Amino acid sequence: MSLNNIISIVEEGLNEVNEQLIEYTRSDIDLINDVSSYIINSGGKRIRVILTLLFARLLDIDREQGVKIAAITELIHTATILHDDVVDDSSMRRGIPTANKRYNNPAAVLVGDFVYTRAFQLIAHFENPSLMSLYTDAVNVIAEGEVRQLINLGDLTINEKKYFDVIYSKTARLFEVCCHAVAMLKYPQDIELQQKLAKFGSYLGTGFQIVDDVIDYLSSKEESGKSRGDDLAEGKPTLPLIRLREVGTSEDKQLVEDIIMQRKGLEVLDLVVERMQAHDCFNYCMERAFQEAAKAKELIADFPESDAKEALETLVDLSVHRYA
Repeated sequence: MSLNNIISIVEEGLNEVNEQLIEYTRSDIDLINDVSSYIINSGGKRIRVILTLLFARLLDIDREQGVKIAAITELIHTATILHDDVVDDSSMRRGIPTANKRYNNPAAVLVGDFVYTRAFQLIAHFENPSLMSLYTDAVNVIAEGEVRQLINLGDLTINEKKYFDVIYSKTARLFEVCCHAVAMLKYPQDIELQQKLAKFGSYLGTGFQIVDDVIDYLSSKEESGKSRGDDLAEGKPTLPLIRLREVGTSEDKQLVEDIIMQRKGLEVLDLVVERMQAHDCFNYCMERAFQEAAKAKELIADFPESDAKEALETLVDLSVHRYA
């Protein structure tokens, strides 16, 4: 099954979500409309939407509810992008200028706030306190992840545990919410089952982010839509860099520390990639991503065969084979 096959399964739902995103971000204020439209139509993969729609199909919940959950989650993701790009001073995303560069930082932050609050207005329509708690807790954890990442800059004690704490908060938690929200609607009384099924999203999201962090070192702007080496330029200690520090020579470890302390940056990118390849760091990272993918697939192994199950398994595979 290809990505096009996956999209064809949920195409109608995807179109409905896109229509709802436009509707839900409409405002009497032109700047809000302009910034919202710019980022919503900027060519994102909509992987969280696809995941939600497929999971709703797997669990056979009401299609309209699945579409609304997908739209809510994508609104939250959109708001985090607007804020993240300001915090990271990013200039490119998905191959085009970021909203903060196309407009300005205040516009990106304030429209991000608008999109966040609109998402919670929509959650309130469910009149489901558990669902509201799920999303409020998730956004709180995402915010903590941003702060964790901020304080990890310049932190020479950074290790794999701290790295995985950050990517769970920043990335995997929202993937987890996609599945948890659907499971909550299907099995409102079975908290244990909800939490178990939610893990499908967190495993998928963790593997996805690890691969993103590998791609940052290896892919061109044309391939990834972002400038190569952004993480290194920011002194951001992602898994490839942490691994080099763990297994490299004393010179490699000093090089990593200089990067984390931002004494060195993009000028050493090629050298860092060379040293990472010499110590098999990228293969190590990919193996960790494959382990997360395997755990995700195992969680739905007992479900009856269906197009939704096959599509979810393929989505997991595609999320970690973007580089490998």
